[in-house]
Amino acid sequence: MKKILILGGTQFIGRNVVERLIELNQYEITLFNRQRTHPELFENCTKIKGDRETDDINQLTHVYWDFIIDLSCYYPTNLDAFLRKMENKIGRYIFISTVSAYQWNEETQNMVITEDNLATLPCTETQKTDTNMVTYGERKAECERILLKHKWLDKIILRPCIVYGKYDHTDRFYYWLYKINQQQPFVMPKCEHEKITLTYITDLVNIIVQSLEIKKHSVFYNTSTHE
Repeated sequence: MKKILILGGTQFIGRNVVERLIELNQYEITLFNRQRTHPELFENCTKIKGDRETDDINQLTHVYWDFIIDLSCYYPTNLDAFLRKMENKIGRYIFISTVSAYQWNEETQNMVITEDNLATLPCTETQKTDTNMVTYGERKAECERILLKHKWLDKIILRPCIVYGKYDHTDRFYYWLYKINQQQPFVMPKCEHEKITLTYITDLVNIIVQSLEIKKHSVFYNTSTHE
């Protein structure tokens, strides 16, 4: 069986991905995370406890992984150090990025964004280690550039929008449905003419699974599923 390493894997997107992979019964699955969120899950999978921002990640460098699905990378420096240790030990790297990596502005609000018609955000040295969510997009964009820098690496970078669906631990989408269902007042932003795009978790999982074995592929894919 081919070996899959899941970085993360027990909260939202990763939990859905691991469930699907278990159903397929085609891969040997290993999870690497801090085991703080639902550590009781996936008893039949190999679990390695560790913090990727520390030397704990060295536990992964002695194995060849056919696939790595990275759901938990937020800091580019850590990613670069890990890849330097993993040269020629990874078959394919699937990185979950975000559309927040794009340089949005007023002129681009109504554009149809393709993978190559809008630049990604720059990232300063200070932002690379910033823990504030304000710089989330900058850090993800820098992670993408680091992946590109490692020419030896076969990679697929997915850029979802706001993800919603089973196991969603945020109220970014279900807040509206809950309030409407309960016939309660709710807050609406004053932007009635603007739209957002969403990514349904089942569709995203399908894309991730297809990304494992696809032969010819691009590097970047926007993975919004509908307005």
